[in-house]
Formats: sequence, C-alpha cells, structure tokens
Amino acid sequence: ASACALAEPDLKRVLAYSTISQLGYMFLAVGVGAFGAGIFHLTSHAFFKALLFLATGAVMHALGGESDMRRMGGLARRLRRTAGAFAIGALALAGIPPLSGFFSKDRILAEVFPAHLWLWVIGAAAAGLTAVYIVRAFALTFLGAEVGTAAATAHDPPPAMQRPMWWLAGLTIAGGALGWSVSHPGMLERFLEPVLAAGGRAAFPRPASRAGEGALLATTLVVALAGLAVGWLIYVRRTLRGGSPALADLLRRQFYIEDLYAAVAVDPARAIARAAAAGDRIVIDGAVAGVARWVGRAGQGLAGLETGYLRHYAAFVLIGALLILLFWVWR
Repeated sequence: ASACALAEPDLKRVLAYSTISQLGYMFLAVGVGAFGAGIFHLTSHAFFKALLFLATGAVMHALGGESDMRRMGGLARRLRRTAGAFAIGALALAGIPPLSGFFSKDRILAEVFPAHLWLWVIGAAAAGLTAVYIVRAFALTFLGAEVGTAAATAHDPPPAMQRPMWWLAGLTIAGGALGWSVSHPGMLERFLEPVLAAGGRAAFPRPASRAGEGALLATTLVVALAGLAVGWLIYVRRTLRGGSPALADLLRRQFYIEDLYAAVAVDPARAIARAAAAGDRIVIDGAVAGVARWVGRAGQGLAGLETGYLRHYAAFVLIGALLILLFWVWR
C-alpha cells in the first residue's frame, strides 16, 4: 500500500492507501502478541489520519471538490492554516517525534524486532516509503506553482471547519503520552492492563534493554528522516529522478493484484452468474410462464362453451349423460 501511494494522483486515495498500510502495522502488532501496541497505534492513527482527511476535505472545499493532485500546487500560500494542519498530520504519519505516530509505530517495531527480524525490516522499510509518499502528497498539493484558476480564489475554510482540525492537531502532538512512558506505565497501559492480563499477557511488555530499545528507535527514526529527505529531493528540489514509467504503471495498477483478482475470481464469477441467470430465465421462468400460457389458452378455449343459450347447456348435459352411460356400459 505504501508503494502504491507513491504513484497515486488522487489525494484521497493516497490517504486510503496510507490507512491500509497503517492497518498493516496494527495487524503486525497483533501477530506478534503486542496487543497493547496495536491498540496504541489504532488510537494514535485515529488522531493524525482524521486530521489529514479533514485537511484534505478543506483543500477540496477550496477547489470545488477537486482531489487530483496534478491539478493542485502552491496552495500553501492560499491555505496557510490548512497546510499547517496537514503538515502536522504528515509528520505524525511519517513517525517524526514528538508526534504521536512516532511513539505508537515505533512501539510496534520495538516489540516486533525480538520476535521476527524480517518483519521488523519490512515494517522499517514501510516507514521509509511512508515518509516519501506523504512528502510527495504535501509537495504536489501545497508547494510549487499554482495550477489552474481555482487556486487563485482558494482560501482557508471557515472557523467551524478549522476548529476540529486544530483539536486533532493537538491530540496528534500530545497523543504519544497515552501509551509511552519511560519510568512508569502510561495511561493506555493502565487502562488495558486488566483486560490483557486476564489473557495472560502484559499490555506493554518491558524491553530487555533500554539501550537496545533506544537503538531501534534511533534506527527507525533515521529511516523516516531518510524517507523525508528522499521525498524532498524528488518532489520539491527535483534533484533526484522518481522512477521509470514502467514502475509507475506497476504501482498504479497495484502490482496487478486487481487484475489477478479479476482473472481468477471476478470474471469466472460473472460468467457463472450470467449462465445461472440464463438458466433461471429459460428453465425456471420458462416453465412457470409456459404453464401460465397453457392454462390461459385452455381457459380461453373453455370460455367458448359459455354461450349463454339454454339449448346449448341442455345439449352439454345430454352429451355428458350419454358419456356416463357409455362408460358404465363398457365397464
């Protein structure tokens, strides 16, 4: 998801890919038994991702619903408060201290490292990609030259739309205190301890070595900062080349996973559904409709016997009596 976000032109879809990536961190935590760390990141992610989505909504509000970053640029001059709020959420997403995303994401990686080294490597690599794509989103949206005529009239949203952003910005800045504490259990740990202790697990297992944990935090921070630097050089300074068109197409096509789903599951399911619909229409509906048509025609034929003349009814009675008599004779 982090890689796909690097080639996505739609700002909302970038944040959607980002959400998938961050959910991956949460499942990573649950997979190694770090339930408290997963819940901590769930809470922290709610703060900064809601902030990013609200800031994106403010941008779209200013541009008349536009979400394509190729039609944006230079909006920081027109939407200064929105750009500031987005920057806070972006830095939290990238895992830069002292914002909440740094503490919650690195708590997960610190607990993954002693369990599975390669999972830690994947998580750290995703952190670097996260920093690159969020710099790209910020640069294409708020930096550079203005694109289009809508940017000329863009402005920050009214206070009623700004207040929730700044409340979330405050939670993003201070949210790390919920689950991170050096000398004593944090608030979230104390809250979760009775529940997780009942299952035989600590909410936040204490690291074996503070020095080792510090080294892990420093490593992931360096990775995040390197990602920010790479993103800045590619999308702001433009001194680095971003990648080949083939790679960009691969990322936009989501590594062809959607095409694989379509070929393996969607297209066969549609073919089966079309065949079933044809069978239902021809066999089931045909049988029901055929019986209905037969009954209707039989009714129309019998309706011809209802002439309204007494002599005809008397003849029918006589014919019926003769048929009954013949039946009894031949029996």
